[in-house]
Amino acid sequence: MNEGSINFDVVIIGGGAAGLTAGIYAARARLKTVLLEKWVIGGLAATTDLIENYPGFSEGISGQDLMEKMKAQAQRFGVEIIQSEAKTIKKCGKKFEVTTDKESYTTKTVIVAVGTVPKKLNISGEDELRGRGVSYCATCDGPLFRDKNIAVIGCGNSGLQEAQFLLKFVKHITLVEWLPYMTADQILQERLKNDPRLQCMLNHKVVSINGKERVRSITVQDRANNQENT
Repeated sequence: MNEGSINFDVVIIGGGAAGLTAGIYAARARLKTVLLEKWVIGGLAATTDLIENYPGFSEGISGQDLMEKMKAQAQRFGVEIIQSEAKTIKKCGKKFEVTTDKESYTTKTVIVAVGTVPKKLNISGEDELRGRGVSYCATCDGPLFRDKNIAVIGCGNSGLQEAQFLLKFVKHITLVEWLPYMTADQILQERLKNDPRLQCMLNHKVVSINGKERVRSITVQDRANNQENT
């Protein structure tokens, strides 16, 4: 064990909603608690334009605002929040040692709340054009697509919420869904179904993302007849 390790009762890895909630409970129990987050406090929820299904906010609340409130609540109870990536967790006798890119911490309890990452399509062009037309965060990158024709892959809640936000900027959206039906909540479908700027391609899969310097098109395949269109 590193002699310079900083001792805490609880080390939480991940600063999304789950990690912040764990921190609030631990700190209220008078446990010395540190939370480690490598990216942004609030995780993916912080990038959501509008959250309407969280109790207590009748008009909805932006993901960033909600996560800021949770962060402030955790800090009020004494959670120490550190922007750093946990590299290793090692058992040392009756304790654990968590090593980051800056420090090491010893603790009796480690809570791993690393959340989720965007689901990739794993198709040609996705990695090559990431950041050059391929995006996983409408709130982050929406203004970059002003007055453009774009595609949103997936017609679940996340897909339609992203599309709803992107309509503030873009000219037209093609929604592509692998299933023959949408899985988003009915209220989201009703909000968007009559918008002339939306086209929905159900029962289609994206085969490739095309372009050299930037995304120029996508190729989709109709799962009913295997016909491809770009």
